[in-house]
Amino acid sequence: MPERKRFPGSAQIIDLARARAVRAQLRRPRRTSARSPRSVLVVGLAIGALAGACLTRLLTGDELTQYRHGTLLAQGALASALNEQLVGHVPQSTSIRVTATYRGRGGNYCRTFSVTGAASLTGLACRNGAQWQLQTLLSGANSSSGLELNKYFSAAPLSSVAEAQLRSHDWQ
Repeated sequence: MPERKRFPGSAQIIDLARARAVRAQLRRPRRTSARSPRSVLVVGLAIGALAGACLTRLLTGDELTQYRHGTLLAQGALASALNEQLVGHVPQSTSIRVTATYRGRGGNYCRTFSVTGAASLTGLACRNGAQWQLQTLLSGANSSSGLELNKYFSAAPLSSVAEAQLRSHDWQ
């Protein structure tokens, strides 16, 4: 009988399924960071929500007026001053002073005011429902020129007693 040749060492057995799986893993690009599409989306939404909240707060924070449906309305500190402040009883720390209160030709109440500070303003606002609608607003150098009040009312300003009664009845 012919003699079989023996090779030194043992034969290597290869698992083909495992070799194919390793090769497939090498072909697939690995993500080296935690930037999965889901995490990018979540971070983007969080940044957008935060930016939106900050922008909304900045836009509505210190504004004295708001343009809505074709009319300029008082808001914030100006609306509060027009609602609450009595002529002649102005807090020291305020930059908004109500200077007079009138009854308008249409029966509604109107108030003149001045704002001092970075933007000096003088204006006239008339009550329209629950809002103060600005009729005249002068800024900067024009604010000292006075308002043309005679086109809105003909009577003299209201007394402080009448003004206090109107304020207590929400200007009705």
